[in-house]
Amino acid sequence: MESSVSKSIGLLVLLMALACQAVYAATIRVPQDQATIQAGIDAAVDGDTVLVQPGMYVEHINFNGKNIVVGSLYLTTSLNTGESHRKVLYFIF
Repeated sequence: MESSVSKSIGLLVLLMALACQAVYAATIRVPQDQATIQAGIDAAVDGDTVLVQPGMYVEHINFNGKNIVVGSLYLTTSLNTGESHRKVLYFIF
């Protein structure tokens, strides 16, 4: 019985911690909030989301070890490094 109560309390504490983290997470919109994907990544902190609007983005990106989500709600968003004419990254959901 005591073990079951301890597990329930542990689960409750974990869920509360996750909920608190979600409250502080931000959504950074590209290009509304930041002009480029990399600028959005640079402005983000762990737990944030960088949401990229449709378009072609010619840039190199580096997550810099951050625990963030970079995504798009559209199938028409792509990233090109500028070094070739082929698209090197698609955000497809």
